[in-house]
Amino acid sequence: WEDSSEAFSVNPLSSLNNKSNDIRSKVITNNVVEIKLPFVPGLSYKLNTGYTYQSSSWKQYQGMDTYYGARSNGILNTDDWHSQEWILENIITYTREFGKHRIFFTGLYSAQSYEKEGNGMEGKDFPNDVMYYYQISKAATMSGSSSYTKQNHISQMARLNYSYDSRYLLTLTARRDGYSAFGSQSKFGIFPSMAIGWNISNEHFFQTSPLAKVVSNLKYRLSWGKNGNRSIGEYAALMQLDPRKYMYVDPATGQLVTINTFFCYNMANPNLKWETTTSYNLGLDFTFLKGRLGGSIDVYHKSTTDLLNNRQLPSLIGYTSVKANIGEIWNRGLELSLHSTNIQNSILTWRTSFNLMYNKNTIKHLYGIMEDITDADGKVIGRKEADDIDNGYFIGHALDEVWGYKYEGVWQENEAEEAAKYSQIPGDPKILDVDQNYKYNNDDKVFQGNTTPKVRWNMRNEFTLFKNFDISFSMYSYLGHVKKMDRFTNNNALLNTVNQIKRDYWTAENPINSYPRLGAKSPSGVTYYIYKKADFLRLDNISVGYTFPKALISPLKLEALRLNLTVKNVGYFTGWPAYDPENSDSNTPRTITFGINVTL
Repeated sequence: WEDSSEAFSVNPLSSLNNKSNDIRSKVITNNVVEIKLPFVPGLSYKLNTGYTYQSSSWKQYQGMDTYYGARSNGILNTDDWHSQEWILENIITYTREFGKHRIFFTGLYSAQSYEKEGNGMEGKDFPNDVMYYYQISKAATMSGSSSYTKQNHISQMARLNYSYDSRYLLTLTARRDGYSAFGSQSKFGIFPSMAIGWNISNEHFFQTSPLAKVVSNLKYRLSWGKNGNRSIGEYAALMQLDPRKYMYVDPATGQLVTINTFFCYNMANPNLKWETTTSYNLGLDFTFLKGRLGGSIDVYHKSTTDLLNNRQLPSLIGYTSVKANIGEIWNRGLELSLHSTNIQNSILTWRTSFNLMYNKNTIKHLYGIMEDITDADGKVIGRKEADDIDNGYFIGHALDEVWGYKYEGVWQENEAEEAAKYSQIPGDPKILDVDQNYKYNNDDKVFQGNTTPKVRWNMRNEFTLFKNFDISFSMYSYLGHVKKMDRFTNNNALLNTVNQIKRDYWTAENPINSYPRLGAKSPSGVTYYIYKKADFLRLDNISVGYTFPKALISPLKLEALRLNLTVKNVGYFTGWPAYDPENSDSNTPRTITFGINVTL
């Protein structure tokens, strides 16, 4: 290990000197009981039960011969926890056919619970390393922590599937869910749904038309439904306390007295409830040319209301925010799926699958707080719902849309006089000044693109040669988004001491406009980022395999023998000027795997 005064980072092998002990156990049991009632044909009952118990005991001692332990005369950490989870499902099903009619009913009542308890200790400043992680009582300073969480969830569901002559399909569902983490006044949510389908290709008029010679399957789908989201902490709806110590001088004795107190750091919300997404979906399934080409296309609209988010509060009430149901977001998009058999004969079979997804989200409502709309003279001409500027949420814009100061290039030497008005010099970043008043505030911030890809697609091709050789490759692409990278701004003070990717920067001899000079300074009070398009196409997987003919391996008493070679993350194409744009600007490893599959 190295002294931190002499080295910028820790030797990656220094952790080998740590003394560690990690013992974990896990027990899982799943049971199913199914009863078919003979006196009611088609009626059955199923009971599903599951139980999982986990425990962990972890200890680590960083001695005085380690990088961190040397600074504290040894550091001991322990972490012990155990958890248990159970689920109980009661399912009743009934199916019946009469003539061209078919019904299938499902009823569900389920309950599940999760409970976890943990304790941890940390000790520092030990007399020696002899007892390593068995000497917590010898630590000069000790601290401990404990945790406990429990959550319960119950559900009831009824679903009816009906079909007539395999042409007309109907599904009706009603679901009621309760979750312990929600407020005392609204733990339950009701989520109905409905779907209809029409198998057009099963209609007599279609089967007798010339189109039936080309289209072998055509199905129309329409659905509506509500889904719930419960992604909050177990105690998000409750007021939460944190222990504090308060010290004062006793006027009678003049001594310093310490007492224990509790600080309320989270505001309760008894009305916190389920986040709800209402979806409309229109779909079409199709198969052409006797199965050679098929797929589906879906168009959807999703409205998510009562979003589980932190609502900002005036600081004068003692809390800065509260977990609440706020706003409404729309998601609209299209999904396309295709599969085809391009070539099929005794020598070569070539199959392709392709998927395309497009999505756009828009904030429709936030907190319902209204504000005045004024003209250039300050006269009120209307009202609108207020945006949440602090969190960057703007009605009519996407949830992930970037809003901030925009980088426009670099101040050049012939612009030194203008740059000085912003207390900058040539080589510093040029930031858009919308109102050109030589001051920066929210009026100068603009929208600069989305951080989530709008379009995603993937494609896979599979080839089989002579029924024994097989080759496949897959690729995918993310399009329509931007990303930022801190080093684009060239304001890092460690540019000359850290090994990293080669970067471009402005100099008087290299007066580029893409990136500022090393150690560049932005205008006072301005924090900015340089956003670049992060679109990419990745060749994800190439696999080659050979399956030996049975006639060749039978003398070896083998049932099957196969060899395969797979390369994962072959490469990618992008205009992003740094590392892998998908993996948080880090390098993604390439993996090569060779396998042999033998069946005796």
